[in-house]
Amino acid sequence: MIFGGRAAACHLFVVGPEISDYLCAVMKTASSIRSQVLRYGLGIVGLFFVALGIALSVVSNLGTSPLSCLPYVLTGTGHLTVGSWTVCVNMTYMLVQILLLRRQFTLKYLMQVPATLMLGLLIDVCMWCIRWICPTGFVFKTGLCLISCLVSAFGVSLEVAARRLMLSAETTVYALCKKIPQPFRRLKVAMDSTMVAVAALLAWAVFGNPFGITPFESLSAWLAGGSAGTVIGVGTLITAVLTGSLMRLTDPLAAAILHRLRVE
Repeated sequence: MIFGGRAAACHLFVVGPEISDYLCAVMKTASSIRSQVLRYGLGIVGLFFVALGIALSVVSNLGTSPLSCLPYVLTGTGHLTVGSWTVCVNMTYMLVQILLLRRQFTLKYLMQVPATLMLGLLIDVCMWCIRWICPTGFVFKTGLCLISCLVSAFGVSLEVAARRLMLSAETTVYALCKKIPQPFRRLKVAMDSTMVAVAALLAWAVFGNPFGITPFESLSAWLAGGSAGTVIGVGTLITAVLTGSLMRLTDPLAAAILHRLRVE
């Protein structure tokens, strides 16, 4: 009996540290899974705010964000929605990345596919949800445009802080940075300007109006957002300049949210 008791005690003494290590490993794994789930969740929330910002800029009728100009122009050429054309355009960006990166285009870049599909779906959902908003007057439209900038900035800040979902536009700029020794911000401005120019040329060729998908009325109507279907306008310039600046305010907010949720 005494021998058996000592043997059992020795057995517990040996197994005890192993159990402790096992429990520590389980706890670390659970914490890692929790952080991953939270990061993907925050990334999806970020995509929602980006989509809402795009929808608000469309409704404001002062001009959409630079990277939304081409999808919005394409909606006038067929039956696809803004979200559907956004998916198509972003998939084209991926082809550009493949041409630029070649063998450096690894599997991680395929995370753009679900992110792009989700963004397209969320844009259409947001467009449907705010379809009742019909702004009248330049002040109301400008207010919507400014809100869209703030909402988009917060969405991008969450997406960047989460570091899990990649959007094709920004990833394409990163790919360009690897081939062209220029700062990210400078190449981002160049890409935005190029997409606005392509959208303007397409709108001019198809609709005879470089600023929208309806016939051009007058300069004053275009400036004030009085022409329906305005794609490129004052709001496009405001969005291009203001969204990045507002991220100086939204970046700390996104970081505080991650800290509050104790995301590793």
